[in-house]
Amino acid sequence: MALIGSLALGGTLRAVDPAPLVPGTWTLQFQDDFDGTTVNGAKWRLGSHHSGIAGSAGNSPQNISVADGTLKLKAEQRAVTYSGTNYSYATGEVSTFFNHRQQNGYIEARLKYPAVTGLWPAFWLMPDRASYGWRDAYRRSYLKFDLTGVNLASVTSATLKLTVSSLETGGINNLVFMKLADDTWSESTITWNNKPVPDPIWLAQRWNNLVSSGSEITADVTAYVAQEMAGDKKISFVLADTFMRTKLLAFHSSEAGNAANRPQLVIDGVAYTATEDATVRWGTLANTNYGNANDLGVKDDWGDTATTFNGGMEVDVMESLGIWGANVTQHALHWDGYGSSHKTAGWPNITYTPTPDNFHTYGLYWEPGLLAFYVDGIKTAEYVNSRVMSVPAYFLLSLQMGGWGNNNPGPQVNNQVMEVDWVRSWSGTRAAPITVTVDNAGTADVETTGTWISSTANAGYHDIDYAHDDNAGKGTKTFTFLPPLLADGEYLVYARWPAAIDNATNTPIDIVSSKGAVSTVTVNQQQGGGQWNFLGTHNLAVLTAEATIRTTGTNGFVTADAMLFQPAPTTGFVTVDNTDTAYVASTGTWSASTSVPGYLGTNYVHDGNTAKGTKTFSFKPAVAAAGDHLVYARWPADANRASNVPVDIVKADGSVATVIVNQRVNNNTWTALGVFPLSPTNAEIKIRTTGTNGFVMADGVRVVPVIAP
Repeated sequence: MALIGSLALGGTLRAVDPAPLVPGTWTLQFQDDFDGTTVNGAKWRLGSHHSGIAGSAGNSPQNISVADGTLKLKAEQRAVTYSGTNYSYATGEVSTFFNHRQQNGYIEARLKYPAVTGLWPAFWLMPDRASYGWRDAYRRSYLKFDLTGVNLASVTSATLKLTVSSLETGGINNLVFMKLADDTWSESTITWNNKPVPDPIWLAQRWNNLVSSGSEITADVTAYVAQEMAGDKKISFVLADTFMRTKLLAFHSSEAGNAANRPQLVIDGVAYTATEDATVRWGTLANTNYGNANDLGVKDDWGDTATTFNGGMEVDVMESLGIWGANVTQHALHWDGYGSSHKTAGWPNITYTPTPDNFHTYGLYWEPGLLAFYVDGIKTAEYVNSRVMSVPAYFLLSLQMGGWGNNNPGPQVNNQVMEVDWVRSWSGTRAAPITVTVDNAGTADVETTGTWISSTANAGYHDIDYAHDDNAGKGTKTFTFLPPLLADGEYLVYARWPAAIDNATNTPIDIVSSKGAVSTVTVNQQQGGGQWNFLGTHNLAVLTAEATIRTTGTNGFVTADAMLFQPAPTTGFVTVDNTDTAYVASTGTWSASTSVPGYLGTNYVHDGNTAKGTKTFSFKPAVAAAGDHLVYARWPADANRASNVPVDIVKADGSVATVIVNQRVNNNTWTALGVFPLSPTNAEIKIRTTGTNGFVMADGVRVVPVIAP
């Protein structure tokens, strides 16, 4: 819903010119702000590439609408038949299949949904290789009834009646009746290439028409005809397949020798014959006019365009189950079909900050070998693998029902609505992370509360001066550094100050993570003067990154000079998998498993949730040279994992640093444990099971040499 001058987004404002919240070099490829009153048929269609729908509700035209600046998908406890299948619930699903497909770039949708048990809202992608079969076989038919000379006070009933001239036998066929607002077309000039676009939200569907020559197929079009008779009295329809059933269904046209066989619109018992009709064909026939033909044809051909094998993949940018509650979703990937070869990776329990209007923006960044997910402009997951989808994809919006985990629909779903504010996509690449330094004098990137004094009295400051709290007003003063980052990710954070004997030894520095959590690092500002002091590794977001120096409880002068944010290194790393026998060691019994896909190498191991405290699993990376290293670990997350797994890092001097990790989150992603000095002679990362409250996983570790600023 575009606003004049700005767009509201998650409680913030941004310019009308659509650009993603993720910094980068972008070119807009697709945009729908749903500002009209109908679904745009040049961008959307009812349903996906095939005639089915996941979940326990059928796709229904009556449940899809555009109004008040949003696309609305409504759930109802109402029986509906969709593509020959009967459902007890009705819902809506639309896609860009056949209209827009894209490979790589950034794709986002801003939407809201009610967190009601039984609902299963989703924004997702499926492959579209533009493999649509034999294009010359495709046929759509257009009909027009010009009733400008007919005066009707009202319309009680209206039926579109077609007489079958031929039907290709074998298999299931499909016929949908569509509205067409544009009546300017002519049967003598219309072709596939100049045909007007119908409303994709059907008037009716006729599935598996078991008819023969001379049979009639009808559709109730009362509401549409009443609307048009109150307007220009020109009523146009489009007949199509849309689901690639590959079966030709033909009807007598207005040129039929027997007038009784011609298309008729029966209004309150009076039959009106079509004034114009024509078939249009694709492929090599796309510029050919068939206005004088005796038949009207409907047919789609078939192509295996959406398989998730051979580079294809289902990408669930967001999907939520009502039982999870508000402001929580998951990201998921599925490939190699949905049978015995099916593979998947997922990131469950993604939580985010509520917004005043309940809308959130869900985004996907896609480049070869990489998928990154974003919620409200903040990266929430990333998948780096050569198996990332390598073919174009189309977009889907759906309010499915059911799913899994006892998310069962019932009366509570009735009249619940998912609203979509916009869908947009761009080609291009996101910005690469760079090292950012923020000085206390950088007024655009700092904020303060209370009075801070500028000074050059103590040597070792960064740039032209430093600021201090004058050792007064304790607890009322803060100095916040707001780094203008170019990309979300892991950063090594450093602070600098000029040391002095009257400085505080207990200065707290709060660092805000990408998920809004605050990590507090306490520093001694009597030491480390004139150098960059390491504050740890932190996952930061472009939109929320900040570091605040506080004066609460401090025992001397508090100094704010400069902070540096260095992207975590990504080259020169050493990776050790649990199967690398020359570089791993264990005590106790560990069991190999492949139950949760996305693991490193061929499998992972777990402790069986038994014999706690007697089992360890050690990774011993071949460090090239002594020095600081960023240490990562990964594991397949699940609810039954331990949330308190101790990981011991043996440092170069032989001492041990212990980090506690939660293996219920961060599924199959490299999770930073921190920066530690490692040596080629004794580097070791040991996973222990002591006191753990669930299954303990061991999959892999990675160490990356760090070059300090």
